[in-house]
Amino acid sequence: MEDVIREVMEGINAISKERGRVIDFKELLYGYYRVNPRLGVDYILDLLLVYKKYRGRKMIFPVRRHAYLQQAFGPLQLRRSPLVAHESSNRIHFVLPLSGRLAIFQRFMNNFQRVCVEPDENVRLVIVLYPTMENEDPSDEIKSIVLAFQRRIRGRKLQVELIERQEAFARAAALETGKSSCQLEDDCLLAFIDVDMVFTEKTLHHIRSHTIRGRQVYFPIVFSQFDPSFRAPLTYSVDSEIAVDVFEIDDDRGYWRFYGFGIVSVYRSDLERVGGMNTSIHGWGQEDVDLYDRTVAHADLAVFRAPDPALVHVFHPIACDGSKLTDKQKKMCIGTRAGTYASQQRLARYWIDNHSYAGE
Repeated sequence: MEDVIREVMEGINAISKERGRVIDFKELLYGYYRVNPRLGVDYILDLLLVYKKYRGRKMIFPVRRHAYLQQAFGPLQLRRSPLVAHESSNRIHFVLPLSGRLAIFQRFMNNFQRVCVEPDENVRLVIVLYPTMENEDPSDEIKSIVLAFQRRIRGRKLQVELIERQEAFARAAALETGKSSCQLEDDCLLAFIDVDMVFTEKTLHHIRSHTIRGRQVYFPIVFSQFDPSFRAPLTYSVDSEIAVDVFEIDDDRGYWRFYGFGIVSVYRSDLERVGGMNTSIHGWGQEDVDLYDRTVAHADLAVFRAPDPALVHVFHPIACDGSKLTDKQKKMCIGTRAGTYASQQRLARYWIDNHSYAGE
């Protein structure tokens, strides 16, 4: 800011001798600035100046002026980036917390079959299964699906494992359990995933490329679908198959989850450096924000954020049970549920189509 103000004053006083006056900077009262990645930095500065006239009738008085400035970036330059050492075939250890949701799990495994099993990717899927605490608990069906997968992939480098827990579901505890399933001497590449996600082989490349041991943690920005019933007259239904258009990205189908941090890839050693998962958090949400905040605050780790069109959160209804959530968790849950109804344009059209106005 001092450099900007100095350049401004030099420009103002460039012809001060010809005009017989000089203007001195006294103080910056307030200002605004914004960065445009394509153009530069824009400034609006409220400056208190001192006008000094030394030719003819001499006078000195304060002047307050607004300065509108743009500090332009230089021309774009391309340079070769140093290669980051990472193995293109480095094993990815997916950790999937799960409680119930049989059809959704079947859809996830269908996607996992296509992306990881058929090309025989070097991945390991750890499913941490919790009971639903309800009469019709589908845990036995889920275990049957996992057992069938294990039989099909026997003798291959790809692995699918199941860890059963007998307490109430807690995502942070499930992720910590999945992390601990790695051998202690194996600084494994962890990828925390949700059962509502579908992805492509590009996601595997992004995880391996953007997660750097001891330097960088990858928090991808996922595309989250809106309620499909706003786009079609059909009501929502759970389908174990993957929709053909699931990876079509536009503003009417969903939104980028810029404030969602639940999907993350990190090396085990780096997760332990920031203190691991906070297992005191139970219920919906907040454990991902807690991990993100601690990672951002760590002096030696950078956070990499980027939209991933190959990583889609498929819509599902959100239930915010106030009896099981803290006030902060409930507020976050209700906000997320409100954001998944539809786009602003679609909601406006819905309002116009379903409300009549007086005199019409």
